[in-house]
Amino acid sequence: MIPAYAWARQNPDRVLTLYSRCFSWHVYQRCEYVSFKLPFRDSGEEKEYIFRDGVSGIKVNDD
Repeated sequence: MIPAYAWARQNPDRVLTLYSRCFSWHVYQRCEYVSFKLPFRDSGEEKEYIFRDGVSGIKVNDD
């Protein structure tokens, strides 16, 4: 299980922002799913994955 997934389940009313060198991901709970969202950037790389079990994700937005 992804640690950020576990955090989002324990804190359903908060948003976790994870920073890497090039990206910043927003992780939050949405209904029964946990969403991992890479917000829009200059080159249009918006992506979003949802996880139900913390192991396998589904890509729901690829812009």
